[in-house]
Amino acid sequence: MSYPVVSNLQYRLTESNGETTIKFRHAALGLIQEDHRKGVSTGWSQINERVRKQAEAFRARQATAQ
Repeated sequence: MSYPVVSNLQYRLTESNGETTIKFRHAALGLIQEDHRKGVSTGWSQINERVRKQAEAFRARQATAQ
């Protein structure tokens, strides 16, 4: 991004029945180009999928170590 933007990312972790859920809230303010705006959902989907896979792999390693 090579234009002025202010961005804020919040996340919240909640535990329920032995599972942790992470919720993201992303807000941005500025001159955001339309093509960049359209790609944000795809980018966040990819990031969320990577985080999920890493968390599940970590959990599996912990279970085998015990």
